[in-house]
Order: sequence, then structure tokens, then C-alpha cells
Amino acid sequence: MDFSKAATGILVLLLVLSIFGALNFSSQASRLEQNMEALNASFTQQLTQSQANYASLQAKYSLSQQELESAQASLASEKTKLAIAQAQLAEAERQLAESKASLESQRQQVSQIAANLSSLETSINDSMSWFRDNAYMPKNYSWAGDIFMKRVASDCTERGNLNLACISHLMENTAFAIHYRTDTVSSGKEDFLQSVKQTINSGWGDCEDYSLIFKAILNSMRLENSSLTAIAWQPSASGEFRVYPKESSDSTNEPYWVYSNAKAAPMGSLSHPYVICYTVDPSSGHCVVALSSIAIEGSSQVAELTGAHVFEPQNGRYLGRIGESFGICTQPGCSQMAGGIWMVISDSDLYVYGDDGWQGYADSLSQVRQERASLPI
Repeated sequence: MDFSKAATGILVLLLVLSIFGALNFSSQASRLEQNMEALNASFTQQLTQSQANYASLQAKYSLSQQELESAQASLASEKTKLAIAQAQLAEAERQLAESKASLESQRQQVSQIAANLSSLETSINDSMSWFRDNAYMPKNYSWAGDIFMKRVASDCTERGNLNLACISHLMENTAFAIHYRTDTVSSGKEDFLQSVKQTINSGWGDCEDYSLIFKAILNSMRLENSSLTAIAWQPSASGEFRVYPKESSDSTNEPYWVYSNAKAAPMGSLSHPYVICYTVDPSSGHCVVALSSIAIEGSSQVAELTGAHVFEPQNGRYLGRIGESFGICTQPGCSQMAGGIWMVISDSDLYVYGDDGWQGYADSLSQVRQERASLPI
């Protein structure tokens, strides 16, 4: 075998194979490079997209962080508001509890005031009833009282006149036996107003008690004979005023009581007798009886007693007229002036002059009723 030819052939074959191999490698390298470029472009695109997505996610994260922080801040604010609201609610509940307790206390106070006003109204009504009950002499109360009133009707009336001095005489000089004494001397107690029955039972009375029972006698006499006129006595330069018995007595030898150097003092009808109390001096006062044609229904009418005739119930002496010998108080300090009338007792009320002017039980009753009406019940 020819080895040289064979070797040459092999070399040629190897060269051809190398050329084909090189060509094939170059082609593969080119395709690989293209693939690499494509992969690189795809990677770059994906990277860019990923970066964009990351940036978007970063932005969203940042926004979410801000929203979270805002939500946390809002939550903290709401928690603070809630805490404040809870504190305010607790304070409101405390105030409500205090208000309820205060309201209950006020309700109890109003209830107590209403009860006190009701009790006061009852007391005032009782007082006014007391004066109405003592405006007349009690019938069939005592033998001495009944006989006394019959004696007044028979012995002290003459030709339509009622002799006031005769009544005073019979009060002290018959079985009725009512005598003048002061409360402190008789009972050791402070001055108080006795009922007619108390005066009859005790047989004594001070000036207001004496005047009150005399007023009751006049009212009862008016019921028996409404046409009677009152006659008192007053000092005179001469003459005498017969007290008892009547001047028309048939017995010329019968002893009788008279006031020397005195004369009759007509006082008008018995229509409306009042007890009036006035100042004698700054340290003492006195109560007597006044006869008026005016019926007083309230404290505002006290001044209408001006012109009324006044007499002393202890002896039937005429004392003058209101507005002349006596003055109805109308200003502060009047009650300290001699002759100043500061108290009046009617058939249903008692009127007293004070800092607020004249006031009676009826005025107090009206005030109490107004107070009761204004209560939030």
C-alpha cells in the first residue's frame, strides 16, 4: 500500500472536515450569538419591566406606608377622642347622678315646702275661723251669759238706744262678773288674746279681751234688734249720765249709777263694731271699740275706718273719732306716736300695721296660696 497517498488523502479529508467543522462552528457561533442577543434583549426587557414593577411596588409600598402611618395616626387620634369621649361620658354620668340627687333633694324640699304651706294655710284658716267664732256671744253656753244678754236687752235699751255704760256696769256687777285684768298679772304669761268663752270662764280679761267680748255683745244685740243706736257718755260742764237702771224706772227710791257732769254721746248704729288698739305712749298701748258704717273686707280698707266713733268698753265713755282723736297708721314710726292705731280686729280677721303696711290673715292666706301655685309640682 502506498502510505504517502493514503496520508495525503487523510490530510485532505481532515482538512475538509476541519473546514466543514469550522464552517459549522461559525454558523453555530453566529446562531449562539443571535440567541445570546435575543436572550440579552429579553433579559433587558424583563429587567426593565421588573425594575418598573419594583419601582411601582416601591411607590405602592411607600404609599401604603404613608396610608398605614396616616391610618395609625388617625387611629391614635380616634383613640384619643374615644378616651376624651369616655372621660366626658363618665363626667356626664357623674353630673347626671349629681343632678338626679339634687333634683330628688329639691323635689323633697318642694314637697316639704308644699306641706309647710298647706299646714300654714290650715293654720291661717283656723285663725280666721277663730275670729268668726268669737264675733258673737255664744248662745246656751252658760247660765250667767244667757241671763246677762237678757239683762242687756231689757235693762240697757231705752227708746231704741243701747246704753254702752250700762253694759259695762252689768258686766262687772252681775253674775256675769267679767273684770279687767292684764294677762301678765292674771296668768303670769305674756300677753295673748282670749276667746270669748275663755273670758267668760275665767271672769277676767285685759283690754283686748274686754274689747273683743264687748264687740261680740254688740254684734249679738244687733242680730236681736238691727235698729238700735249706741249711746256712750262724755264729760260735760253740768248734768249727769244715768248708767243703771233706766231713767224710765217706776221706782223713784231705787238707787242708780250715774256719771256726774256728763252727757249722752250718740255714736250711731251698731252696724260694724271693731276692736282697735292704739299707742298711749312709746312704752304702752290700749285697746277699745270703734263703731263704723263700713264693713272692712281686707287690709287695704283699714283706712276707711276714718270717722268711726270710739268708746272705752270698761266704762262706756266716748273717746272721740278716728281721724280726730285717733289716727290710723300709714307710715313708719306711727305705732310709736300717741293715738296711732296699729291693730284692728274685725269679725273675721286681725290687721296689724308693720314695715310693709297693713297686713291681715287674709293677705297672708293669699300669699300662701300664690306660693303654693308657683311651686314646680
